[in-house]
Amino acid sequence: MENWGTVQEQIERERLQTQEAPLALREQNGYRYVNLPAVEENRQEREEGIRLHHVRAEIEAQLTEEERAAAYRGIDEVQSAARQAAVEVGLHHARGTKFLGEREDVLEFDMAGSGYSEFPCVHKGFGGKVGLTAEGSSCCGSNLLDDAQERRHFEAQYGTQLGGTLARKTHIRSKERRDEEAGPVKRRVTMAGPLAVSGASNSGDYSIENLRQYMLTAAQEYLTSVFRRFDERESNVHPVHIIIKGHSRGAVAAGEGAKMIKHWIHGSDYRQYENLVRFELIQYDPVPGFGSRSGVHDVIDLAEDDAENKMAALGENAETTVVYSLHTQHTFWFTPQTVSGVKRIILTPFDHNVGLKQVDATQRDGEGQIVPRRGAFMDAGGGEVYRGSGLNELGEGVYIADENNVLVRMPDAASAVGIITRLWRQVSGQGDRHDKLREVVEAWFATHEEEHEEEHGGTQ
Repeated sequence: MENWGTVQEQIERERLQTQEAPLALREQNGYRYVNLPAVEENRQEREEGIRLHHVRAEIEAQLTEEERAAAYRGIDEVQSAARQAAVEVGLHHARGTKFLGEREDVLEFDMAGSGYSEFPCVHKGFGGKVGLTAEGSSCCGSNLLDDAQERRHFEAQYGTQLGGTLARKTHIRSKERRDEEAGPVKRRVTMAGPLAVSGASNSGDYSIENLRQYMLTAAQEYLTSVFRRFDERESNVHPVHIIIKGHSRGAVAAGEGAKMIKHWIHGSDYRQYENLVRFELIQYDPVPGFGSRSGVHDVIDLAEDDAENKMAALGENAETTVVYSLHTQHTFWFTPQTVSGVKRIILTPFDHNVGLKQVDATQRDGEGQIVPRRGAFMDAGGGEVYRGSGLNELGEGVYIADENNVLVRMPDAASAVGIITRLWRQVSGQGDRHDKLREVVEAWFATHEEEHEEEHGGTQ
């Protein structure tokens, strides 16, 4: 495919650079729909990951005439205009970079899934299995990091091994950007998922239990430094953002680790800064896996305290999203974690990777060169684009993504359950996953209906 060949060329150009120059604080503020043929060609790269088809048709069949007319209005208008000329819409992304630009501290966690030594960044040329194993061999069978130039490229993306208490952990890396010397810091920490038995077992150094503890340790060291700076400069106190994303078992660890960090802050000597710490969490198809589906690994409530596990509610100012696969490529052991107390649920027709390995090959730089980006979702109603951390800028709700990455917000539980039930007629098996997702959707709407009634003094 012409687009994909150009993407590969761009990745190779980046690989040959050290990438040591600082990036602009906000790389893009808009998303350009240049022409629909390019978008449609780019879609071919996603075909392998699509598990369910005819999603838009099923959505429109389930909605009322009025809902159907409104559902896709925004994206259809944008794409219609894009057939005639380039159209730019709002792009929601890179929230950590945005906050650093506002002179606020940011701690990011990228938690990889089982069998992955890094969180995938396919658009940068990294599939998530490039780093060295604890034994010194390569996870993907080649020794790319033995080459100095390749190592520089790798470290430009993922950073170097984290210092401090976790310095001896091979697969915990960090990189930093500063607003100015001794000013706010944005630190991104990347951790491997469970690697034992090629990722099949939740055991070893990177088990869920260990990963969430590593998150706590890394956060304690980072936040203590920030809070001490606040103590020294009382006039420079500002919000601190903890932005977390995780996939599969890494997503399970992400939610639990976030609540452990919140619990620690509440009981620490820096409790006076607790309300300044803002959590943002995106969990991509959280799956505890074989032998681990019990307790908090099986069911977690982000809005409730859990004293037994030393976890605390993330708070009303937390922004939380869970992205589920409606049907994966795996027959057994992939029943997802139930996540409640979450602001957004996104149900996708994609496999267990839920689009994380998609590459958007439609965007160009000022010189007209294609710049590969991580795949993104488009909001059906407004036509705007949401990538990565930008998903937490979506309105609260339950969304179904169609096969073209277009998000449609569901008006009620009956519509959502009706649509996904019809989609599941295309496949067989995975009944436990299907039952879980029905329950998650119904519980989300029930909870929000109760909250609405409380806000308005009960039913009329």
